[in-house]
Amino acid sequence: MYDIAVGIPSYNEGKRISFVIKQVDKGLQRYYPGKKAVIVNLDGGSSDDTRDVFYNTKTKTEKLQLWEKDITGKGNVLKLLFEFMKKNKVKYGMTVDSDLKSIRPEWVKLMINPLEKGYDFCTPFYSRHKYDGTITNNIVYPLVYGLYCRDIRQPIGGEFSFGLNMVRIWLKQRWRKSTRQFGIDNFMTTTAVIEKAKICQVGLGTKKHKPSAPSLNRMFREVVDTLFYDIRKDRKFIKKQKTVKKARILNKTYEKPQNLGVDKKKIKKKALEGIRQNKKIYEKVIPGIDPEKKTDAGTWCSIVYSFLENFKSSKSYLEAFSYLYFMRVYSFIEETEKMSQKMAEKEIKKQAKKFFKKRKEFTS
Repeated sequence: MYDIAVGIPSYNEGKRISFVIKQVDKGLQRYYPGKKAVIVNLDGGSSDDTRDVFYNTKTKTEKLQLWEKDITGKGNVLKLLFEFMKKNKVKYGMTVDSDLKSIRPEWVKLMINPLEKGYDFCTPFYSRHKYDGTITNNIVYPLVYGLYCRDIRQPIGGEFSFGLNMVRIWLKQRWRKSTRQFGIDNFMTTTAVIEKAKICQVGLGTKKHKPSAPSLNRMFREVVDTLFYDIRKDRKFIKKQKTVKKARILNKTYEKPQNLGVDKKKIKKKALEGIRQNKKIYEKVIPGIDPEKKTDAGTWCSIVYSFLENFKSSKSYLEAFSYLYFMRVYSFIEETEKMSQKMAEKEIKKQAKKFFKKRKEFTS
């Protein structure tokens, strides 16, 4: 029996995971010395020395490795944590990414304390570079804001905390293939919303990690596949929502975000190359919109809702959508490159509000 389980999903993070383990251990020892806690490595098939580094990192807190041969994907390994928590009736769970450079022992207290006070699910609230988290800023955040009507700034942040009841709810849901991969974070958040869980956001300062600059990869397809499927499944709930409710922010702080360089010419080139190969899909899904032009927030909103309404869970459909996403990312950089972080954040919020105002394009 454990009181707290902190899960660290990993994949080839042998150079970084030890620092994260040590910070979590310090946090548990400093703030929860009387609690029975365990640090759990959830490895998704690393080919480097990640598992050995975890095993050999000295801690005062008990450590445990949960992994299975041929099990890969973030969702699959988090499911191992959830099943462990259910089996052992672990009261509180927390997850942190294994590539974090900015994690501090205080994060453990900041994330677990709200659960002790009655919250069911806590999401992170960061100071992030305006071009870090482009999938969050342009797809997940505005859709959670505009359709689920919840202002949760980092629905796929990676650092979450949750109670045992939330774990049981997640395990009862249908898990798609993409949910078992990178779609897990938004699945956790939207499920918490529709189950009327008590949700808060926790200020963790800046997130310094190995940033995933805008790129065409599995992550984009898996996040969008899960999110679009769940939105269509949750349409009845979505139609009943009338106003946006902001999830309370605890410990709201601002720190200077990490520097992040972006190559806007490269992003535009990738967007145009893909757009020119997918004209037939665009003619059917977004007739009347020229995908080769810069995409402002209003146009982007209409594009997203059209692709959501015509959703097909296929690699070709999601890739066609991704090139339009690249064009939106390029356009946003053009719009905001001379803006401060604070001003760019206001533009992200304005875009989310457009998704709410135009929600009838999907809900009618």
